[in-house]
Order: sequence, then structure tokens, then C-alpha cells
Amino acid sequence: MDFGPKLEEYLASCRGRATRSRAPSKDDIQQAITSLADSRPVPYTTFETILGLDRAPICAQLGLLLTGAHILPSCIRLLKQYCNEQTRLFDYAYGYLCLQVMNLSIEVAKLAQVNDLSGFLQSIDRSSGSAHDKVITEDLAVYIRKWEAKEFAPYGQRLLPANKLLGWRNDPSTGLVIALSRIGGFTILDMVFLMVEIWEDRGSFTKCLRSALHLQTYAGWCGIFHLMHNTLVRMHGMPPIKGQEFDDDYNWKTFGDVIQRYALCAYHYEDPTVSYLLKNRPNNEREKPRTSACNPDDLDQIVEAYINKASQQPTVKYAHSTRLFAFTMMNCYLDEFRFVSNVTRITEAALSDSWVQLGNMNGVGISIWTYFTDGVVSTLIVVPAFSKAFTHMQSIVLGIIVNESLVDFLGYFILYPLTTNDKTFIGTILDALHIVLANYRS
Repeated sequence: MDFGPKLEEYLASCRGRATRSRAPSKDDIQQAITSLADSRPVPYTTFETILGLDRAPICAQLGLLLTGAHILPSCIRLLKQYCNEQTRLFDYAYGYLCLQVMNLSIEVAKLAQVNDLSGFLQSIDRSSGSAHDKVITEDLAVYIRKWEAKEFAPYGQRLLPANKLLGWRNDPSTGLVIALSRIGGFTILDMVFLMVEIWEDRGSFTKCLRSALHLQTYAGWCGIFHLMHNTLVRMHGMPPIKGQEFDDDYNWKTFGDVIQRYALCAYHYEDPTVSYLLKNRPNNEREKPRTSACNPDDLDQIVEAYINKASQQPTVKYAHSTRLFAFTMMNCYLDEFRFVSNVTRITEAALSDSWVQLGNMNGVGISIWTYFTDGVVSTLIVVPAFSKAFTHMQSIVLGIIVNESLVDFLGYFILYPLTTNDKTFIGTILDALHIVLANYRS
């Protein structure tokens, strides 16, 4: 089984490679897809061949991924052969490329499920014109994120499965519910396998994401994580099936940690979906963040990823910035020697992001302002809450965060609604301030 080079070396070589040496033909791709279903292992180059579909004009053949309805279970089987006690998911190029193929297949299957694959291909044809070798992965990611948003649970509701986009149905042969049967299907067993493999190699997972962000052919794995999250949503509260027990609590907490890491490295066009996935979980308001950093080196990359993400002004919806800040800050407690340095850096990044977001509030309307206010207030609540959890660090934390810069920001934040004649703005901010002051007093 040819796993290819070490993943770090492979990603570095991709950054130095302008284009692929030779675009695969339709027959090459078809044979590669068919070979995934063979009992024999396939080399990593098989995935590279299939990923030739991510460029124009061969992307017109994306429908090949639906051939034989087997690509998802085939990839899961190959990953199970690849991952063992000696080999982790992100050790070699093999795991990364297999996930790339899975994500591409999932995105295509979603569009096929809602009969819009041809619509996407027509939009690519119009935008690319005569351009040759144009990478379409970002176009596909942006396009499918809009479809995902159409099945977000309405305000006040949660844990509603995306039935239209994922085509959930019961498989009578296994008793399991299955999604995306047009590419072979995906079940809770597949979800748990992927989640555990990512979690156990979470340090390398974060390193992989940060490195892949610089690649033209990588547009994120939001498709995979949307499917994994929806699988938990679909299974939530269901009784055991044919003697199979599912630990809802463990699965949600572990997946929450995985998606938090992913969120730190997500592209801006993924934020609407990723922020929704983080919010749309059981007991997410009362769930306490846990330290998931493997070691100080892993903590360092979490801190760096957060600072980079904060500089990009992540979405203000669903208190997304607060969730990212809370996750990062909780992990800072792992390394007390560098605690002051790390917390100082992330709080400065959070405050800088808040200043930029405040400057963008002019004329946005009450809904966006409410989201922004919720994020600011939630972040301020996180600080005393964490101080209570780690009493020996309480004075240090408050000394870092409560400073002149924060006071300046809160002054502008409080006075901002007075620049408008909308009394709703003023009422919203006053209610929010009561919450903040009550939490700090307690």
C-alpha cells in the first residue's frame, strides 16, 4: 500500500507546484474511481487522479463521482486499512488525499440530491469561459454553503436534520439511517470512525489545516463536517439499533472539540455553516470547554490559529467569536509557564477584532447589531467564568484583560447606539450591560 510521502513534505511540495504536470483524462478518472471498490489497496496517486476533477474543463465530469454509488464506503474502508496502531490519519499524504476525495464527493452528492449539479456546472462554464486549468474547489464550496444554509433550523429550534440535502433514509439491511446513498451512503458508524481518528491525531489535524490553507486546491472540508454533524443530529435521541449503543454525550463533546479546531482554520465562506454547527448542539450554552491541547507545541498552534482567525473578522452570528476565544483560552491553562503571554496575545487579538467589527456596524441593522452585542457580552462573561474555574489564576486573568484598552472599547460600545435614533438599539445595549455587570459582580 503506497501511502506516499509524509504529509508535511507532500503539502510543502504542493505549495511549490504551480500546476499539475498532466491533467487526467475522463477514462483515467473513471478507472481510478472504479478501483476504489476493489478488494486490493490503492496507492495515494489514485486519489490524486480523481482530484483532477477539481479543474476546468474536466470538472464537467463531476458526475463520475456518482458512478456505482460506492465512493464513500470505499474511502472509509481504505482509511480503516490505512489507520492502525503504527499509522495515524495525518501521517502521510494518503489520509489527506482520501479526505479531499471524500469532501469533493460529498459536495457533488449534495448538489445531485437537490438536482442542482447541472446548475453549478453551468455557473462554472459561464465564469471560467475559455480559461484552462481553473481550480473550481472554492466555487463549489461557496455554492454548496448557500444550499446548507437553506436547511438551518429556524430561530428557536435546533437539531433538525437536513433531509433535502442529505436524503436521509432507513437502510433495511442494517437498520441504520443512511445519508447520500448516491455515493454509497454514510452512517453513524462511519461518523464515529472518522471523528475518533481525527480526535486521536488532533495535533496533526490542526497542523494539516494550517498548512493546507495556502494551497490553491484546498477549499476546506466543511462538506465532511456538515455531514458528520448532521449524522449526530439525525441520530440524537434515537434508541439503540440492533444492539448497537451510541454514546450521545461522548460523541457530541468529542465532535465539538474537533469542529472547534476546524473553525480556527476555516475560510471566511465556511463561517456561516461552521458557526451554525457549533451552535446547533445539545446543551451548548451550558457546556464547559475542556482542554484538548496535546502538549505545549499543540497549544502554540492553537493560539497562532486563533490570532490569525481573529484578524480575519469571523462572523458575528451565534457568538462565534466567543466560542473560538473560549476554546483557545481554555487550552491556555495547559501551559502555566506561558499562560500570561498566551492570554495577553489572544485577548489583544480579540479586542482588535471587536474594534474592527464595531467600525463595520454603521447601517447594518438591528439583527447584526444584536449578534455583535451578544458576542461582546458573551466574551466578557467568559472571563469571570474561567476565573472561577481556575481560582489560583483569577487575579492574573483579570489583570491581563481588564485594562485601559478594554475600557476604551466598552466606552465606544456603550455610546454607539446613541448615534442612532433607533430606540431598540439603546434598549438592546442596556439589557446587555446589565448582564455583564451582574456576572462581574458575582
